[in-house]
Amino acid sequence: MAEIVSEADGIVFVTPQYNGGYPASLKNAIDYLFAEWRDKPALIVSYGGHGGGMSGAQLRSVLEFIGVDLRRRQRRDHPSPRVVRRRRSPRRCPGDRPGLR
Repeated sequence: MAEIVSEADGIVFVTPQYNGGYPASLKNAIDYLFAEWRDKPALIVSYGGHGGGMSGAQLRSVLEFIGVDLRRRQRRDHPSPRVVRRRRSPRRCPGDRPGLR
């Protein structure tokens, strides 16, 4: 993994938002490859049920601290689509007839 990051021209971090932050697995990868990230141009793409802005902000803070060259800051909230459940009519058994109980 270190060789892949070292040879890359730039990095795009794509991360979901979990409970207001980014996943621990991403933090682990950032810490493990600390030296390889330094001075790399990068972008952050975050998403989630509420837009992903909180995880993106936390990730930006960490990446700036370790010296990643983050590109122009842009923030657009695009919440994940929510499933709308339609109200179902009561279930009936195949043998049920209206008026019979």
